[in-house]
Amino acid sequence: MTPLILHVPHAGTLIPPDVHRTFELSPAELREDLELMTDWYTDDLFSEGVDPESIVATPFSRLVVDVERFSDDAHERCAVFGMGATYVRSTRGKPLRTLSETEREGLLDRFYWPHHRKLDELVTSVLAKRNRCLVLDAHSFPSRALPIQPHIRDLPEICIGTDAFHTPPELTRFASSWFHAKGYKVAVDFPFSGALVPNSTYRRDRRVLALMVELRRDLYMDGTTLTPNPRYEELRTTLRDFRNALSGFCEEFQ
Repeated sequence: MTPLILHVPHAGTLIPPDVHRTFELSPAELREDLELMTDWYTDDLFSEGVDPESIVATPFSRLVVDVERFSDDAHERCAVFGMGATYVRSTRGKPLRTLSETEREGLLDRFYWPHHRKLDELVTSVLAKRNRCLVLDAHSFPSRALPIQPHIRDLPEICIGTDAFHTPPELTRFASSWFHAKGYKVAVDFPFSGALVPNSTYRRDRRVLALMVELRRDLYMDGTTLTPNPRYEELRTTLRDFRNALSGFCEEFQ
């Protein structure tokens, strides 16, 4: 068992029929949000050679429930845009759906908590065997800022996201320097920040390290056809090498 856990929260596209019926967007508007908000191919790009038992992912779209968010909107900064754990607004600020508290809790019980229980259990298992683990949080973002981010300009190719408690400066430097040495334009905590940490150890256990890696999608896919571009396999190999180097970092870090 390696110390590295791969977390892939936003590659899924499934929307159960009963959830789909609650959406208020037109088919075209819903398709636009799915295309913008899905982290296309991240489940494949990051996972070459990874033991499936070391991967925590969900097949469901983040429009159903976003497992990356805090469950409590009071602690989730994206909730101000209607995009907490259960989205009620689209990327253009339109009403997505109306949820009662009972309906919201039902969605969390069905999709959110099972995902987090699996992550908590895996982290506990890795810590018991290795006394340290590193959660690699795998994401992507469009080549243009989302409609709710009109102020964002000059997007990097690779975004490294950190957590003040679970991402030591040495880890941030290692990751950003690694990608920079490969010729990528890298930014830290821009345009997105943070890195997911399991609920059971969040801000409690420094043996749990966390790092988010966000890929600008034009590095590996066509944003119109949603198909891989000629650089896809090159990036997949790069990410495999990075993941191996990251495991080595975690092994040696004190």
